[in-house]
Amino acid sequence: MVTENDNKREARIDYRLPIRIEDVEAGINYNAEMINFNKNGMYFETDCAFQLGANIFIGIEKSPYTSESGYYECYRAEIIWRRKLKDSFYNYGYGVRYIFVNGLQNFEIDNYKYDNGQRRHQRRPYSKIISFAIQGQSYEGVTNNISPCGVFVEAKNSLPVGEILTVAIPLKKGKEAKFKGQIVWTNNKGFGVRFMNKINK
Repeated sequence: MVTENDNKREARIDYRLPIRIEDVEAGINYNAEMINFNKNGMYFETDCAFQLGANIFIGIEKSPYTSESGYYECYRAEIIWRRKLKDSFYNYGYGVRYIFVNGLQNFEIDNYKYDNGQRRHQRRPYSKIISFAIQGQSYEGVTNNISPCGVFVEAKNSLPVGEILTVAIPLKKGKEAKFKGQIVWTNNKGFGVRFMNKINK
């Protein structure tokens, strides 16, 4: 477990910005404020009492990580320390570390840019045959890209938004990583899955 002092070894940049925090397990969103950040994580304040080690999604509408405007970024992160605040608008302060998924770097995340109503996803190319399971039934699909927040699955099966499934991502040396996920959008080619948590074997 990384401590508060350990995390401060990496220089942080002051940058105050309203953000949205989603509890991965509960699926509940909270208002929060980014206070500072570095390439590996950030410090933010909010009223929700998260547990140490909890996984969260961080939504940033005007991210300091990109020079382009109009992007909404989603980071998957882990709570590494927490402190009770006395002289703040919020009750708790948190240090978080961005989570790497299958070796992806911190900045290779979901990006959303709205242009005339269209959404553009910038993800890392990742062309693999993957398997997914719903209610005990197994299927196969193909993915062409992936990010720490989720994956697009090209499949013949028509599935509804909100469906919970298990996705198996092939790794090197014949290994695989399994994630519990939720379908967040669909089209005539397949569906987008948001990772909820990694399933430990």
